[in-house]
Amino acid sequence: MKFAFKRLFWGFLLVLLEIHILVIDIFPDPVGYYLILSGLTWLIKDYPVGKKASNIAGFLIIFSIPTVFINQSNMNETIGQVDIFSGLSLYMVALELIKLVLVFYVFKFMLEIAQASADNNLYHRTLNTFKVYMIIMLVGHLLQAFTMNESGMVAFMVFALIVMLAMEVVFLVLLSKFSKLDDDFTSQAYNEQV
Repeated sequence: MKFAFKRLFWGFLLVLLEIHILVIDIFPDPVGYYLILSGLTWLIKDYPVGKKASNIAGFLIIFSIPTVFINQSNMNETIGQVDIFSGLSLYMVALELIKLVLVFYVFKFMLEIAQASADNNLYHRTLNTFKVYMIIMLVGHLLQAFTMNESGMVAFMVFALIVMLAMEVVFLVLLSKFSKLDDDFTSQAYNEQV
């Protein structure tokens, strides 16, 4: 359990980080998606609900290869200057939406594990984080699509991006919490209650 969630944590962290040296991302997204896939595969025997997430992660390993050479942070800054229907902007939107679907299924996976651990606090924390994360990310991506050509909305979009980044960090903290679950699927808090 610890090994699998540490892989998930590091995989999502690699996907989140975007640092380019010249034209190459030193934290390549395909490696992050590979770590996510390997973490999910580790637990799939006990929790088949993770199969969908692992299939999406496997797809994203291949689909995200161009991001090694595309500076996504610059792309997000200049997307208002790029034709919305250009191949590159459509690719970036598709990549973000598929990643959101991956996170959706990872949350479903985590909810099942939290329920099996009999730790009600962890289950409710995961459920609440899931709801807030999905709402903020969906609204944030919709706002990005509708406000990219509005110069008066720059401050609002900066605020939305900060909130979205904060939710990514909350998700990483939750993954870290899951990595502390015992291998017999009971958490430290549950063991103390018994």
